[in-house]
Amino acid sequence: MAIVSVDSERIRDKEQMNVLGGHFTSSERVDSYTQKPNIVENTKIDQLYFEVCYARDTSLAVPETSDIVNARL
Repeated sequence: MAIVSVDSERIRDKEQMNVLGGHFTSSERVDSYTQKPNIVENTKIDQLYFEVCYARDTSLAVPETSDIVNARL
């Protein structure tokens, strides 16, 4: 039952990222997003944090205890 809960959370997070414009697939997309003047800075930080958390939760290569995914923006 716990696996179903984790999967449903990942699906919900993926849908949320699609609403926000999809997840970042390259550093160029991150750079262009962070340089947009029409987006409030806190919104940018929230999206980037959400992206990092999603990557942590779905990655098989990066352990959850990695310094990369535990950094707060």
